[in-house]
Amino acid sequence: MFTEKPALFIEKQALSMVKAMYLTQELGEIVQQYGRFQLREVLVCKGERVLRSALLQLSLVLASGEELVIAYLTSRGGRPDDVIERVQSWLVGQQRQIEEAKLWLTEMDDRETIERFTMLLEQWEPCYTEVSRALEELS
Repeated sequence: MFTEKPALFIEKQALSMVKAMYLTQELGEIVQQYGRFQLREVLVCKGERVLRSALLQLSLVLASGEELVIAYLTSRGGRPDDVIERVQSWLVGQQRQIEEAKLWLTEMDDRETIERFTMLLEQWEPCYTEVSRALEELS
């Protein structure tokens, strides 16, 4: 038999579930480096408690010194072949995104949208080039 719970009870239950699941992510030490590509340990924090996850963050240190996040790998996926495969996959996706944005630019009439897409391309294309070059350096 179905019984309806009061809304206040459900609200309190939902709030306690949200509190119980509140987690943050932090980056730990660099566990592996391939050229300018880094694999960092991903840590999960719940309050003051810090736990290791089964994830590694793959990033590239750009010429500017900033890190560009490429992908997340399982801790077993930190081998050179895995890194190269993920970087190649990122490059394919980024190239597709750049080509689509260029196509959309030719089809748009709205000045504001054209400016936004132009700004995005000015960010995406140099990143694509730098990641591509860093991958070539690994070979």
